[in-house]
Amino acid sequence: MGEVDEGEEIPGETVPWEYSENEVSVGAIYHSKIEPKEAVQRWSAKCLKKEFRVVKSSPQVYDVKCIRDDCPFRVHAYMGKYDTFWTVSRIEHHTCILEELEGQHRNLTADFVAQYMYSKIVNNPGYEVKAIINSIEDDFQYKITYSKAYRAKQKALEMRWGTYEASYHNLPRVLNTLCERNPGSYFEIKHYNLPHDPTKHVLQRAFFVLEACINAFQYCRPVICIDGTFITGRYKGTMLTAIAADGNNQVLPLAFAFVETASTGVNGEDEEPIAMENVGVDGPNVRRRPGRLIKSFSEWIEHEPKEKWALLHDEGGARYGIMTTNLAEVYNWVLRGSRSMPLVGIVEFYIYRTTQYFRERYPKAEKVFKDHRLIYGQKFFEYMDKANKKAAGHRVRNMGVAEHRFEVLCRDKGRRGGNHERHVQECVLYNNHCMCSCHKPRLYHRPCTHVIAACQEAGGLNAHMFVSPYYMKDAIYHTWKSEIYGFAMAGNFTSIPDGAPDFIPNPHPDMKQQIGRRKTRRIRNNMDDAEAGPRVVICSRCNEFGHSYKKCKSAGQGTVSNIPETGSSRQGRRNRGGTDEVV
Repeated sequence: MGEVDEGEEIPGETVPWEYSENEVSVGAIYHSKIEPKEAVQRWSAKCLKKEFRVVKSSPQVYDVKCIRDDCPFRVHAYMGKYDTFWTVSRIEHHTCILEELEGQHRNLTADFVAQYMYSKIVNNPGYEVKAIINSIEDDFQYKITYSKAYRAKQKALEMRWGTYEASYHNLPRVLNTLCERNPGSYFEIKHYNLPHDPTKHVLQRAFFVLEACINAFQYCRPVICIDGTFITGRYKGTMLTAIAADGNNQVLPLAFAFVETASTGVNGEDEEPIAMENVGVDGPNVRRRPGRLIKSFSEWIEHEPKEKWALLHDEGGARYGIMTTNLAEVYNWVLRGSRSMPLVGIVEFYIYRTTQYFRERYPKAEKVFKDHRLIYGQKFFEYMDKANKKAAGHRVRNMGVAEHRFEVLCRDKGRRGGNHERHVQECVLYNNHCMCSCHKPRLYHRPCTHVIAACQEAGGLNAHMFVSPYYMKDAIYHTWKSEIYGFAMAGNFTSIPDGAPDFIPNPHPDMKQQIGRRKTRRIRNNMDDAEAGPRVVICSRCNEFGHSYKKCKSAGQGTVSNIPETGSSRQGRRNRGGTDEVV
């Protein structure tokens, strides 16, 4: 065979269609019907600044005309009987005059915006609706409504990850595929049948944990932070996440679960609420305040066990200094953009983001692991370096006879010219553990500056013998060593089944998101409910609710002379928690 000259077309190797971005011309060829539709919309909105109406739209013909009857503008495209592509066969140009630029364009539909913004929305699921409005306005000089931009975002997400209804059918298949590709992983599905149609299975809850995360947790601090974040897609729900932390204070996504919204009462099961005293948490004589009667933090926390919220009462240091769910809150912020996606998209985001954590942190942990001069992780090495420098300023007195007991005089923190007080701590060193009156070694499982100073006084003992193994470089290295396999090789799991789906979302109307933008981005708790009571006005004359003395219907209303001695134009009651206290 002879050589082919550069630029020569090879039969069977050329693509018989072309796509002009901002203009449509006679003879233009497109792959599918959606491409000439989008081309005409882009041309009309971006270049011509004029609107059109669809005359005919069928599987073989697409014909549009100007919205004005006296204008001959027309674009006709068709797909031949034996062709697999679309061709523009006729174009008539506008003769109407654009008197003024309209604020909106009828042809900038939600479908067109979804196609136009597809790459930005899919590559960044957290792309805000306001950003879509601003982007369309910058490119086309037209401002679309918030609802249209929101629907465009939903359509773009469904183009990539399937419809929200199909995701309930595909979710168990995705989790099962992940378990097959990652042996040792586990998932569980809970569902129930509709009472009026037992053939339909409502997906109620789903739980999943990766085998790589199970192995990694063995080398993390044995504390799990669990928190929930609401799903902002078409259907209501909550995503629970379990988060752990390694010796470098790096979050490890351990597991996740999709559950129904709490206290909905629409789960299809006859479940009665259980009082706290009946589940063994509170005693029989404990009576908790309702949420709206709580006025302060002390009232909200009065019946909670101290070891649950006070670091001083953490017996045995079981929490390793982790007293709040900040780790889970941080990861919820990572999931913030993915919460509006279908369930399959959320799972894909979770898998790829978790894989990214392992891929980015393993090389750093391996580099530290191979450095024989280091025995700790990077963060703990920085802590020990600062602690050693601070311990050098302490004074130590040996007070033990048969045991290594020391009094440590801390470095003076008083300012120049002020009172100089020396704080004294007592340390006791044993073979495998240590004690200090500051309680930090017991709470954090690491030596404090007083213990480090006592070790130096005790003949150069090495303080690293009192460090928890979770802070060692070996543990951090093995935390991020496992491999994770995705599910893309097995399919995209976005199609709708031909027959009845295996699982469906809850059809109850209360389980669908309400129309309009969300009022808040937080899940409200008891403290929020206590502060959410509306202002309730009470009349100072008749003591009735709903009106003030100025609008009282009793005798002499509206006259200042009839106001009682205790009456005031500012007197009223504010209902902060269902109470009737005067403010």
